[in-house]
Amino acid sequence: MIDNNRAILYAAIAIVTLIGLRLIFSPAPAAAAMPDVQRRPAAVVVPEPEIEVVAPEPGPIVTGELVTIRYSRYDPALGGVNCARFVGGVCISNMASGKPWAPWMERACACPPEWAFGTVVVLDGQRWECQDRGGKIRYVDGIPWVDFLTRTPQYSYGQIIEVEVIW
Repeated sequence: MIDNNRAILYAAIAIVTLIGLRLIFSPAPAAAAMPDVQRRPAAVVVPEPEIEVVAPEPGPIVTGELVTIRYSRYDPALGGVNCARFVGGVCISNMASGKPWAPWMERACACPPEWAFGTVVVLDGQRWECQDRGGKIRYVDGIPWVDFLTRTPQYSYGQIIEVEVIW
């Protein structure tokens, strides 16, 4: 029974293949022999117009706003007020943004809550990214505290300095 079904299947495939080949290789009927067929003009190839590619003008250089801040710095590895969870001599806290602090050493800072995470603070030509908050990191007398995640201080604690902030 299986051999019969297989033979019928092969015969059907052969018939379909022959019909397909006949359709592909048979000459098209002449338009004159078929009066109800409309004659179409040959396709005209129109060349594409040349498009001049113009390089865009360079965009503006992103600069920030000069802001007066109160400088401070912190090092979570020291524990104490520098780290919310210090276990076995190791700071296991993440920054307020949820990112671990260690890979961000010398690159992140704690900014007031009014500043979005990702805000960039440029201090002495180095870019620092706001990734943390802190209980004392707020505006005092209209001047914000910014706490830099660094091992060594660049300025005195509380010193008022000017930085560039890229919002």
